[in-house]
Amino acid sequence: MKYLLLIHLDENQPPPPEAMERYMKLAEDLKAKGQWAGGARLDHSSKAKTVRGSHATDGPFAEAREQLGGFYLVDVETRAEAEAIAARIPAAAWGAIEVRPLLQMP
Repeated sequence: MKYLLLIHLDENQPPPPEAMERYMKLAEDLKAKGQWAGGARLDHSSKAKTVRGSHATDGPFAEAREQLGGFYLVDVETRAEAEAIAARIPAAAWGAIEVRPLLQMP
């Protein structure tokens, strides 16, 4: 089953210097195990647009301190495996990782 691991963090707080190496190591490990289905780091939320109907506005305008900063898409057997991977994402130490199962589309 595929799970989307959404990385929420304060995009104005720089990550520790060793974080990028840890992100790369995690991605390599997931690829080696056949669990990697995709992932990306997102640009700053100030460059985002929000579309409602046919109208686009600047945004998102989150009231929260944390914004969506990136994601991992993993393909694992159980939710517990997805949660264990989420705990290994470096940003889990200073942000939050949301684990969401993907619905199977017909």
